[in-house]
Amino acid sequence: MTTTAPFTSRPNKNAGANAIASPPNNLKSAHRTHRAEVFDRRRRQGRDLAESLVARAEYLLPKDRALINAIYRDGSSAREVASLTDATPRAVRRRIRSLAQRVHDPRFAFVIIHREQWPPTRRKVATETILHGLPLRAAAGRLGLSLHTVRRHADAIRVTYEALGR
Repeated sequence: MTTTAPFTSRPNKNAGANAIASPPNNLKSAHRTHRAEVFDRRRRQGRDLAESLVARAEYLLPKDRALINAIYRDGSSAREVASLTDATPRAVRRRIRSLAQRVHDPRFAFVIIHREQWPPTRRKVATETILHGLPLRAAAGRLGLSLHTVRRHADAIRVTYEALGR
C-alpha cells in the first residue's frame, strides 16, 4: 500500500513560525539605492557619450555633423529628423549608428591627434577615408589621386596606428 504525501501549500507571510521572512527594510532600501546608483551611472555615461559625439562631430562632413547635433545635442528624435530630411526614421537611426561607431573608433581619435604632423596628401587621405568615412575608390576620385596612391597612404596610416600600440 502506498501512501501519498498530503498536499502542502506555500507558507503564508503572516503564518507565524513557518512563514518565510521578508528581507528587512534596510536591505530593501540598500537594494533601491544600488539600483538608483547604477541607473544614474548609466545616465551619466549616456550624457558623456553624447558630449563626446558632439565634440568629435566637428571633424565630420557638414550634413553628418548636423545629424549628430540634432540627435545628441538638441535631443531631436529620429522621427523628427526623418520628417525634416524626407528619410525614414529607420534610415536615420541606421545612419546615426554608423556615424557613432565611426566617431568612437580609436582610429578616428588617432587621426585627429596626428594628422597635422603628416604630409599634405596623407592628411587629405586620412580626412576623407577615416574622418569622412569614404571608401578608398571614392576618396581617390574626390582627391584626384590614383587608387594606388590612396591605398598606399591608407596603409601607412594603419601601420603607424598599429605601431603606436593602439
